[in-house]
Amino acid sequence: QTVADAGHAPTPPGRHAGKESLLCPEPETSGIPRDWNQPYSSRANWPHIAQLAWVVFTREGREVKTENHYIRPSDYDMDPAAGSVHGLTLAFLHAHGPSGLPVMQRLHDDLLRYKPLVVGPFIELDYHMVGVSFHRAGLSNALLGLPTFCTMRLTGRFWQPVRQQYLRLADLYQRQFGQPMLRQHD
Repeated sequence: QTVADAGHAPTPPGRHAGKESLLCPEPETSGIPRDWNQPYSSRANWPHIAQLAWVVFTREGREVKTENHYIRPSDYDMDPAAGSVHGLTLAFLHAHGPSGLPVMQRLHDDLLRYKPLVVGPFIELDYHMVGVSFHRAGLSNALLGLPTFCTMRLTGRFWQPVRQQYLRLADLYQRQFGQPMLRQHD
């Protein structure tokens, strides 16, 4: 059974009318999935979340809450390419992170409480990484049935250099606000 067959595919953008809150997750991972079609139970296929931050906003843009957690590694290695992006090391995570279950439980509770539109810069990766982490924690996938919106896909309509199809989050922020984005991974 593939991830898509199991109902884990993101809701298409645009199906979010009437949502009263937005939740923006930002997982930093130990790598990237080897095969996006593997089930979440395929342990070697899916990387792990090393840091998980999220913010909840009202529909009007008022910040309701923000969370930012490092997660202590259990039994995985950090892909050097991933570490070079976010700067996290296994030693740092062992020293500063709780186990994954309490962090995933907090996010799970927020998703059930707010029933938000879930917004992210690469929502497909965020969606699957949160989903696989719920699976590993023994929690139901609280993302199922929630609408999603991908800011990266939205940028496809902007003019882009030939080598890049979408704007990255920091590039989009710079373009929209005229200043560099600070603390992008938090």
